[in-house]
Amino acid sequence: MLRKIIFGLVSFVILIIVSAYLFLLAKKPQYQGILASNHLQDSVKVYHDEYGIPHIYANNAEDAYFTLGYLHAQERLFQMEMIKRLASGRLAEVVGEKALKSDKFFRTIGISQQAKKAANDFLSSKKSPYQKASWAYIDGINEFIEKGATPLEFHIMGIPKEKFTAEDIYHTIGFMAFGFADGFREDPLFTQVKNQLGVDYLKDIMPENDAKLISVQQPDSALAITASLLAENFSQIFDELPAPMWMGSNGWAIAGDKTKTGKPMLANDTHIGYSQPSVWFDAHIEYPGFRFYGQHAAGIPFGVLGHNEHLGWGFTMFENDDVDLFTEEIKDDKYLFKNEWHSLNSRTEIIKVKGSEEVSLKVDATHHGPIVNNIFDELDSSNNPISVWWAYTQFSSTVVGALYDLNHAENIDHAAEAASKIPAPGLNLMYADDENIAWWALAKIPIRPDHVNSKLIMDGISGNDDYLGYYPFSKNPHNINPESGIVYTTNNQPDSVDGVSYPGYYRPKDRAIRVKNLLSQDKKWDIANHQIVQLDITSPTDPGTAKALGELIKNIDGDYQWIIDQLMNWDGSHTMESLEPGLYYTLLSQIFYHAIGDEMGYEDYKKISNSAAMRGSFLHFIENEKSIWWDDINTEGVESRNDIIHQAVIKSLNLLADNYGDDFEKWEWSKMHQLTHKHPLAAVKPLDKIFNVGPFPIEGGLELPNNQKFKLDTTGVYQVDAGAAIRWVVDFDDIENSVGILPTGQSGNLMSDHYDDQAQMFVDGNYRKQMMNKDEIINSSRNLLILKPSN
Repeated sequence: MLRKIIFGLVSFVILIIVSAYLFLLAKKPQYQGILASNHLQDSVKVYHDEYGIPHIYANNAEDAYFTLGYLHAQERLFQMEMIKRLASGRLAEVVGEKALKSDKFFRTIGISQQAKKAANDFLSSKKSPYQKASWAYIDGINEFIEKGATPLEFHIMGIPKEKFTAEDIYHTIGFMAFGFADGFREDPLFTQVKNQLGVDYLKDIMPENDAKLISVQQPDSALAITASLLAENFSQIFDELPAPMWMGSNGWAIAGDKTKTGKPMLANDTHIGYSQPSVWFDAHIEYPGFRFYGQHAAGIPFGVLGHNEHLGWGFTMFENDDVDLFTEEIKDDKYLFKNEWHSLNSRTEIIKVKGSEEVSLKVDATHHGPIVNNIFDELDSSNNPISVWWAYTQFSSTVVGALYDLNHAENIDHAAEAASKIPAPGLNLMYADDENIAWWALAKIPIRPDHVNSKLIMDGISGNDDYLGYYPFSKNPHNINPESGIVYTTNNQPDSVDGVSYPGYYRPKDRAIRVKNLLSQDKKWDIANHQIVQLDITSPTDPGTAKALGELIKNIDGDYQWIIDQLMNWDGSHTMESLEPGLYYTLLSQIFYHAIGDEMGYEDYKKISNSAAMRGSFLHFIENEKSIWWDDINTEGVESRNDIIHQAVIKSLNLLADNYGDDFEKWEWSKMHQLTHKHPLAAVKPLDKIFNVGPFPIEGGLELPNNQKFKLDTTGVYQVDAGAAIRWVVDFDDIENSVGILPTGQSGNLMSDHYDDQAQMFVDGNYRKQMMNKDEIINSSRNLLILKPSN
């Protein structure tokens, strides 16, 4: 009897394991065989290469984009679902109350309102080529939703399958644009500092040009409280998003007279929060008159980056200031503007919440934009109401048509025309063809009054801070075929236009200096040279800051010669074996904490030290012996810079010893600086062990060409959270041998062989071919998938 019971239990366990395996196996993407659909006009052949990249050969455009939509969905449907729910404020429907604040935020700022309008304005018919292609892509997604295997994540989270819509395309575009909107993070924070502590505190953490525009006036304690709550809540929402945000990028083009082949070359690496799956989906599409290899974002039918047979382009963030916050005065259902009362524009949003009652949210708006106070329980719209103007929701979203035009452009004039159609988000378009190189900054840039500092919450009541109009596209920064033979952007501030420097949240000059120096080398360039630049891990500015720290440490009591030697002799490189980066960043973070934390508290210290403005002010901050930040307000005496430096040194050494042992020779960067690509389900243990990819020790660091970003805090651990979401290089003499790499893999499907097959290659700095030669693709492909009409 016991033997029978044991046999029965073993058989039951085996049955469960086999059933689970077969269930998971059924989720695997289909890479070969035949699929039939009544949406197709003709047969389509798809060859998947060894990395799972689809090479789509169709006889017409609509069949090609239908196929793209189907294939994109079978690899990334969960990613599409999360982004559309997040951007439209519908995440609480599937995750419950913990997403309610996020839903309120996104409902309020109006991505869904913009999506509805754009879908009605631009995709309500199927007349133009881009409309037909867009709807074919939507049909392809919905074909998979109807007939394909339900993603594993849908089962785990209990997500109901629903059709993808035209509005959802614009939800994805809106979320992408939102990643550019640094004003949400930084404007409340800077306003808090100014009104809580005073102008002198603000000037040391704000770039010089912005500091000149800080008006001297009595601090407003009520506004400081409101700004503080906004900064806290915005930061919490952004840090907990289950989808990555754009954070920077590198891009450049080199003219033909500087290359070995005599034709221009183009390189791009977009910097986005790391995640699993990663942001970009590679696809190669061909139909009569069209060849294109590009990178697609989940839910957008056309390549956001890439090249066709004639030309190519990449994007970086322009970082122009496209978000402004305004103080308002509200009484009943009206707001005061220029001494007159105007009616608020109001709407009610109903938010469904899993496991709870639905929530009603009233959204009021002035002509500046929606009031954000009602998002948060701690704020009252009748007390210091704050409205938000966001460029993306102010203008028609023409991005879909512009991307179609870029994908199908045949020359530089076509590309320029397409570029001019994008009013937001702010982008730098890096362009090359077989004769030209160019760069355009894409944005609708407001003309602000001279006295306005747009990084502070502005006066929306008097009208004195309102915009005076908008600059024409011709006045946007740009550069076409310069004598230098080089165009580049690294999110750095561009040169002024007609004496005007456009305000923005531009990144520190570090990457710009290094990239320019490397690209200016007197040699003939090939693809390998561009790869070296993309993977460069040497900072041109960190050694200067490190030397300044070393000189300061000389002035404090104690045996710190080893630290001084490390800092004074560092060349700025961030290799795996380096000791200097860990010491340098730990000292900086401790200095800023001991200087800032007493006034602002730990959470606000982290916000300030990780802001774009502060990252460009490291050296300025530590060199200012008279900075008001040095004094610890919690003590009776007045601390000096040396006092704070001394505290930071002691704390840093103890922290690193606790984390990595007493032998400082083993404080290698690889132990501190590691990358894990986190899946949205990773927050639930032990699903992180199943869905995450990593960890990997990785070289690189802050604001290097190989930009591996992390947050400065007091942990002495530098977990990488953002970096290159793709790297690619194109030689316009030989587009069939362009190269690229993704951070993890092509697929977001756990059961796919391509879920993480590029992850180690990415960390090691390797690339793969972006294949476009049909014979080579056919001969090397292990899989052929045929899609054909049902009848």
